[in-house]
Amino acid sequence: NVGCWKNLGAHDYTRPFFAHPVTSKNVYVVPDAPHLLKLTRNWLVDHGFMYDDNQITAKPLWKLLHARAEAEMTPIFKINKTHLKMSSLEKQNVRRAAQLLSRTTAITLRRYHQDDDSKNLADYIEKIDMWFNVSNSYSPKAKLEFKKSYIGSSCQKQALDDMSHLMLHSKIIGKPGMQTFQKSILMQITSLKMLFEDMKLKHNIKYLSTYKLNQDVLENFFSQLRQKGGTHDHPSPLNCMYRIRMMILGKSPSILHNQTDAEQRKNIEPDAYITSKGSIEDEMDENYDVDNEEFIAASFLSEAEIIPIFPDIVEMQKVNGLLSEDDSEILSSVSSTALDLKEQERDGLEYIMGYLGRKFNSKFPDLELGGYSLKLEHGYCQPPSFVQHLSVGGLFKPSMNFLAEGNKMEKIFLKLNPNGELSKKPSIVKRLSNQIHKQIKHLPLEIIKAFAKQRVIVRMRYLNMKALIERKDKTVVRKRTQPQVLKTANKLRKLTR
Repeated sequence: NVGCWKNLGAHDYTRPFFAHPVTSKNVYVVPDAPHLLKLTRNWLVDHGFMYDDNQITAKPLWKLLHARAEAEMTPIFKINKTHLKMSSLEKQNVRRAAQLLSRTTAITLRRYHQDDDSKNLADYIEKIDMWFNVSNSYSPKAKLEFKKSYIGSSCQKQALDDMSHLMLHSKIIGKPGMQTFQKSILMQITSLKMLFEDMKLKHNIKYLSTYKLNQDVLENFFSQLRQKGGTHDHPSPLNCMYRIRMMILGKSPSILHNQTDAEQRKNIEPDAYITSKGSIEDEMDENYDVDNEEFIAASFLSEAEIIPIFPDIVEMQKVNGLLSEDDSEILSSVSSTALDLKEQERDGLEYIMGYLGRKFNSKFPDLELGGYSLKLEHGYCQPPSFVQHLSVGGLFKPSMNFLAEGNKMEKIFLKLNPNGELSKKPSIVKRLSNQIHKQIKHLPLEIIKAFAKQRVIVRMRYLNMKALIERKDKTVVRKRTQPQVLKTANKLRKLTR
């Protein structure tokens, strides 16, 4: 790529364009932002940076992930040690780089580690995250200003300028001069600004969705271009022009087929649903109440004057393993024990309860599950709540009463699933929901079931993460010992000969 840029005369990051040979209009060179993010992550993890006389390394991230590995519920549940210790193939994953160099990671570093190295790294990561959000925007209607499509606002320009200053004044530890990826980031920032101003002047555009400038969009376009010819996937320049024209004009057979299907679906008659009274279409009059209509089995039993005898619910729960004497004895001590959680786990529980509160707030407004944070700009103070610290106005903060109910439900879960494991009994979510409902009867069963399901998923993911890390560690140890074993075997083979 660099050689191509040099041949075109667009390798200077202060002048990242070349003139079109026919129209003499500027053609801008925009390096791929996701690829640059991966390169930034790789250099940070492998070497580190010198910036403003401070060393920016991945050591605070290792400390953070070691603490994360010991916490089951954590607000940084998306990242683990595999985000720092990767194979060559895993380094190509853009999502892992975006999760590691995210604003959530930066805020977590500030909250859980108060040393200067962590704060400097948090500031560094947050500037990278702001730049990537501006360079990978999808919609002009995004809630946060720096995630909207590029419109040249002061917030977006400030994010790009901060990243430019970061790359200009950062030096790789142990390497002389500025590296190629740093120059490419500067080129991408300059190209984005100049391209927007140029298109705004010539075409009067209002915004620019910057994700369309990424390499993936271009690769998808060429993939579709090759597929248009069937087995003839190496078209000539003339065939390319015809295929591009077909794509622009919408002459794709798949598009025509979908439109025909949509038109045919309008002529399909709706299904006639069968109830205890017959077809529902025949009963749609003013006096018919569908909600109170009887089930077929209920009408049969009432007409035959049969009194159904249902089994005792408690006995059925005991038979199915949903209730046992051991569970009753365990739960009798729940209210008397205090919930002792680490700081990350307390924040993780608050995060879960905020998710449940946001999900059921409109359905159960009388419960006062919480409310949205009103802060629109992030401050670097240290509020008592992680949700307040992370939110810029869109996160749901659970109320104190709802959070207290979450602590009670967490106690019951830990009593039924001790020692960091999951119970071996069947129907674990259903059994947990029943036990919580007996202790907290005023909370709707729908919320309790959602908590039980989410809590079991959290533990399953935590156990899977630990198993994955252990398996990778064993693989690394095996690879290290294998060459030595082969050398010893070769020596013995030579001696026996």
